[in-house]
Amino acid sequence: MIPESWKTVSLSSISTVNGKYGANASACEFDKDKPRYIRITDIDDNGLLIPEGKVGAKIDNLNEFIVEKNDLLFVRTGSTTGKCYLHQESKGCYIFAGFLVKFQINKNKAIPYYIWTLTKGNSYKKWIQIMSVRSGQPGINGKEFGEYKINLPPLPEQKKIAEILSTWDEAIETNETLISLYEKYLNSLALSLVKKKILINENVWKQTILKDVFYDRKSYGCQSDNLKLHSLTIEDGVTAKTDRYNREFLVKGDSKKYKIAKLHDLVFNPQNLRYGAIAVNSIEHDVLLSPIYATLEIKDPTKYDIDYLGYLLTSKEMISFYDSIAEGTLVERMAVKPDVFLNQVFSIPDIATQKKIANILNTFKKKIYLFKKNKAELQKQKQGLMQRLLTGKVRVKLD
Repeated sequence: MIPESWKTVSLSSISTVNGKYGANASACEFDKDKPRYIRITDIDDNGLLIPEGKVGAKIDNLNEFIVEKNDLLFVRTGSTTGKCYLHQESKGCYIFAGFLVKFQINKNKAIPYYIWTLTKGNSYKKWIQIMSVRSGQPGINGKEFGEYKINLPPLPEQKKIAEILSTWDEAIETNETLISLYEKYLNSLALSLVKKKILINENVWKQTILKDVFYDRKSYGCQSDNLKLHSLTIEDGVTAKTDRYNREFLVKGDSKKYKIAKLHDLVFNPQNLRYGAIAVNSIEHDVLLSPIYATLEIKDPTKYDIDYLGYLLTSKEMISFYDSIAEGTLVERMAVKPDVFLNQVFSIPDIATQKKIANILNTFKKKIYLFKKNKAELQKQKQGLMQRLLTGKVRVKLD
């Protein structure tokens, strides 16, 4: 039951442009000097425009596909169907791609930011799940988006709710900016200290082959109450298995054996190492991983520090290096086998210097962790506010 003063309207009834499809441009037409061409892949999971990788495109009838400030763009096909972007850029010319549809909100009826915020709520997400089901590729067309029903309060109440939620958005964005800045600085500092040996005594560094540092521990076990199956992801390292990565329903029987990973193991996926599938396991108890992964343990912790080696072997520079040593007849099957990995030689300092470098870098890593933790808490708070404010369960006081 919605409040008496609220109305249930369709998206098309509050828009002056309804479900306009974007322009199609082939890759050969991309030109960085042309207007920014917004594609599905340019919109992140939060519905924000990714700043990196800006690409322009030469488009006929340019004016027909221009994106103006406060326009809403919806993804209409593919695995991210329903994702919504609110264009807030006031400078530069932007055009949008064919797999996006545009709605231009009538500002006399609704506030664009308010409508965009609704697309973050559970009601909209459930609608997307139901509507996007197809026999093949998921998708929702422009007309169907226009029929989406919205419980809309009067404009003054929309404005007040938008102001409240935007405060949380600004705080979340501040944390995201700090995370990005600290991560870039950490990567740069790690490269300077670990690879270029800036400000470090050269005499303590020795050429060292990795097979003298690690051994490939091949311990196996089955799933149990004490041993749970985990994933190795490029984004989060070793992490609890989610539905996204769960394929266990394809496995018959319960006796399949998995690799056991221990705290401080260096873990990597031979097939995806060149894409960044490598991490130091930070989970304190033993976990299970796919048997295709390599689990490396330090032979002598009195000589080698896992934090230092983690910074060395998981850096962006090293990810590029792994691509150069991958082997295989087909590109999609190229891999870095554990024995090849362990035969690589690096300049590594004594244990005291390793720990000194690791302590410096860990200081920044801890700050990044705190920013991420704060961001997650803010997102949780905002989600709770949305559930109350956007449904009318809690009313705002108007000035």
